[in-house]
Amino acid sequence: MNYDIIFLQTTSIVLVLAILIVLHISLHPSLGSIIKHSNWISAERFLAMRNVRNKKNRLASEKYNVKGVYILHNRSKHKYYVGQAHKLLSRVNGHLTGKGNGNVYADFAYGDRFYVKFHRFRGKAFKTLNEMERYYITKYHAQEDGYNKTIGNR
Repeated sequence: MNYDIIFLQTTSIVLVLAILIVLHISLHPSLGSIIKHSNWISAERFLAMRNVRNKKNRLASEKYNVKGVYILHNRSKHKYYVGQAHKLLSRVNGHLTGKGNGNVYADFAYGDRFYVKFHRFRGKAFKTLNEMERYYITKYHAQEDGYNKTIGNR
């Protein structure tokens, strides 16, 4: 039996598995990472990640339920909704489960493809959460072409 060939095959398999694990981690970031880096995430994936429960049957995502601005993008209709919240994850969850903007929920419930993006408020680039929200409503034309009815809170 040629032990060198068996060793090389085993080493190759271990290397491939290690690469797959690294790719899986980088392709499937946590909610904390998504919020930190302001990445887009599908609404379905957001709901699945947000509703994971820990050993105490509490939402594991609560530690990421921070203050900031969220953007909901309806990719089917190319429309945006921008909002602010002191608990971002709870607020977005509300929109996607019928406890927020009725038009957003109706489009989501009827099968439109939605993606979500978060921007954490840190008080550096914007003095207030209202200022931050108005900036993103303007940036994404969410009042003229989207779901927002106003330019944001004053």
